[in-house]
Amino acid sequence: QQKQITVMEKITRETLKLIRRERDEMESKSSARSEIETMYSNDDTNNLLAAINHGKGLKTIAPVVPTRQSPVPVSQQMHIKAPSTIKTNIKAANTAHPYQR
Repeated sequence: QQKQITVMEKITRETLKLIRRERDEMESKSSARSEIETMYSNDDTNNLLAAINHGKGLKTIAPVVPTRQSPVPVSQQMHIKAPSTIKTNIKAANTAHPYQR
C-alpha cells in the first residue's frame, strides 16, 4: 500500500510540473500577443484601405510619354533562321484521336 501511495505522489508531482510548465508557456504567449495587439491601429488600416480602394493619399506622377526612336540599323538586327533540318510531322485530325472507335 505504501508503494502505491509513493507512485501516486510521483504521478501527481509530475502532472503538476507539466501543468505549471504549460501555464507558464500560455502566459508568455498571452503577454506576447497583447504586445502585438497594441501595434495594431485602426487609423493605419483605414488609411491603407482608402489608398487601395480610392487612391487617397497617393502621390500623382506625371505619365511617361514614350519617345519615338529611330529604327535599328539593319546591320544590328539579328537574323535568326530555323535550321532546315527541322521537319514537322502533321497528321490528319482523324488519325490522331487516341480513342478510336
